[in-house]
Amino acid sequence: MSCNLAHSAATSSRRLVSSLIAAAGLALAVMAPAALAQEVTGTTAPAPSLDQASALMASNKLVQAKAMLVKLSGEGGVGLSDSDRQRLFTMLTNVTRKLRELSPVALSLQTAEDAMGRADYRTLEKHAQAVVASPKATREQSEQAQAMLNSAKTRKAELAPVIGDALANAAADFDAGRYVTRRPGLMRCTAAGLS
Repeated sequence: MSCNLAHSAATSSRRLVSSLIAAAGLALAVMAPAALAQEVTGTTAPAPSLDQASALMASNKLVQAKAMLVKLSGEGGVGLSDSDRQRLFTMLTNVTRKLRELSPVALSLQTAEDAMGRADYRTLEKHAQAVVASPKATREQSEQAQAMLNSAKTRKAELAPVIGDALANAAADFDAGRYVTRRPGLMRCTAAGLS
């Protein structure tokens, strides 16, 4: 009977570890999407600038511009000159206003495009599928959304073989008490929609 209790405890412990790993990955993905893109691509994105955000706004890539401006405004724009800080917050106000004026379909397309750039395939799928399903979407918008869905599906298939190993390594690190070591891998799995 004690063998059954020990086996039951070990199985219960494994389930708990798996649940905790999944929950940690989900929480981290929600809290730090920029880190997901860095982990998936293996490179560090260059520091955003006001000029880059301005160029994005000029090309009507409002979701990407806002993400860049929000990143720049972190901690109140510390590290920016007074004139740059004022320009930042003016640009942030303008991009927010322009985003409110976008149609829901256009906003979803831009959000999906931004998610593709960050390798956040869950967000991409959610927004691209909404565009495809929308009766208000034009043929061009539906085709663009479908192309993003196909691209995400291909990329997820490329990542799938390494996810099993990443989760196994995460469980081993978790059992050994190395929680911080596995954070990037868990975040990658969650954002890729493979966990």
